[in-house]
Order: sequence, then C-alpha cells, then structure tokens
Amino acid sequence: MSADAPQYQHFIPQFILKNFDHPFSCPKAPTNGLKCKKHHHEKGKYPGDWVVNCLELLPQGYKIEEHSIRRVCSLNNMYMVQSLDENFPRELEAKFSKLEGETSAVIRRIITSHYRGDEKGLSSIIDLDMRVTANWQETLKSAVYYGLSRHFQEHITEFWMSFCTPLSEDEEFIPPDPGSHVYEGPTVDFQDKSTGEFIRLGPRFHLFAPISPLLMIVLRSKYLPEPHEDNNPETNAGRQLYRQIEIDSIYGPGTKSILEDLPVYKAINSCSTLVNRILRKRPGWDGQLRQTDTFSFPFFKLPTHHARIINGLLLDHAFHGLTIIFNKKGPFLDFL
Repeated sequence: MSADAPQYQHFIPQFILKNFDHPFSCPKAPTNGLKCKKHHHEKGKYPGDWVVNCLELLPQGYKIEEHSIRRVCSLNNMYMVQSLDENFPRELEAKFSKLEGETSAVIRRIITSHYRGDEKGLSSIIDLDMRVTANWQETLKSAVYYGLSRHFQEHITEFWMSFCTPLSEDEEFIPPDPGSHVYEGPTVDFQDKSTGEFIRLGPRFHLFAPISPLLMIVLRSKYLPEPHEDNNPETNAGRQLYRQIEIDSIYGPGTKSILEDLPVYKAINSCSTLVNRILRKRPGWDGQLRQTDTFSFPFFKLPTHHARIINGLLLDHAFHGLTIIFNKKGPFLDFL
C-alpha cells in the first residue's frame, strides 16, 4: 500500500470490537451455498467475515445493520500527523499500534479469566512501565500538554479500578461510538462574571469502559463509599473530610453519585489483608512498594438495577455519535 493512501484508523480498538463480533451469514442464503454465491456482497460482508451489530442513527430515522469490524468506529488517517522524519509519516500510528498490541494481551487475559469462571480474582494483570520509585507525575508534566497529563494523572490517583459483569444472563453492556469510555457524575452550571457565559462542570464519580458484552472496567472515585474502608472509622472519617473539601465545597453540599451503592470494592494487594472486614497492612510488611506487588481483582456481578443505569449512561453518550454497537438483538432491544 502506498504511504500516501488513506488508512482506516479505529478510535475503538479492533481488539475491543472483536469481543462483540460474529461471522456474517448471507441473509438471502443462510447456508452460504450456490444461491449465496449468486448474490452481490458488500466489501467486508462476505459469508464468514467478522461483523458487529449496529444501530445506525440517521436523520431520517434509525436502522439495524451489520458492519465489518474493519470499517466501524474508524476514520481516515485519524493519527496521520506531520512527523519529524519525512520518511516515517505514520510514526504516531505505529506507536499506537504497539501500545494496542500490549494492551490487547492484558485485556485478553482478563476476559479469558472471566469466561473460565475464575471468581476468586485476577493477580498481577497490570504491568505498567512505571517504576514505584519513579517521579512519573513530574516527568509527565514536562513531556505532555498539561491538560492531557492532568487527565492521565487523575485516572491513576483519583480513581480505583474494578471489573464488573451483569448478574442476569439477559443483560449485556454496549460500547459507545464517540469514544471508549463514559463518565458519571452530576453537572452544575457556573457563570463567568467577566463574560456572563455559563460553563457546565461536575465531579467525575465513575468512568465506564466496556471491553466485552459481559465485562466492564469501572473506575470509581476515591471519594465514594468503599466497604472495607467504611469499616475503619479513621479511614472513613478521612475520606468524608476530603469529600467535603473536594466535592461538596465546589459543587454543593450533598452532591452524590447515582451509583453510590455500586457493589464493588478495591482490589486487595499483596501488602494487605482483611481482618474482620477491615483492610489492614499485612504482618511483616516493611512499608516498601515494589514492582513485584500483586493485586487480586474480583469480578463483581451487578444486579439489573445497576447494570441498566450504566447502560443508560452509555446509551445516552452513544446518541452523540452515529452508531451504537451491540452484541445480541434480544437483550439490546429489551433494554431500549
């Protein structure tokens, strides 16, 4: 392929889309026999090609279609930027490709563990290239635009991660078209006294990133309830104080998440242990964090009430785009 030829580049990685795909079957000749071969097929929609179900949002209405995973959730030359090396114009694309390759291996381990029925948890699934002793926040500030570095820093320091799956077999998660994740939190209008204009802001209580129809990464704000910490009066009081300072004083007293009671808790690491439902430092731990520390992530089964709230947020966000991807028609249409 010519270096100047446009290329489709996905804003939802293909390794995520593949968790929602299925092989295409000719609707006019489902057996894919001689009759099927007589019909014209669109590119990427030959029998056996991998496709995803999509609800297309069109000016004249909506329709359900199957689209090739090679073409859905993508744009031409999205990562095409002017490179310092004129002989390597796709430098950014190559870096993203390498990152996606490494990430897809981790995601695959998570999904495989879930489908295998490993309910005890996941250990050492994350291997970030950030040394415990490294001053990564300062390094990031000096290397990246402030807004981006602050966004990344917030994900690392202001949230904790959990993995969730629907309790009901009739529930599935849907990925939003405009991006790979959605925030949850109430919004408040603030007026700029100098211009009179209003700006809408709000706390970010949750971030949702579906990675398969039955598995969701949920980042939960450190200011929200956590059962193991709630059982420790000192830790609970400290969190309540910080919540008043960082949330209530800015957005108003009593600002809450619609998922305050989400049944999740923090991963238990190799430095801690549960004693009477309170997280304690493991006896003999020297207080040093190490790259060899491990984390156990359970799969939390969400009741229909919580799963539908999350899907509602994802669906609301998806309507800002043109396409809503789903796995099975039954659960999706039932949710609508």
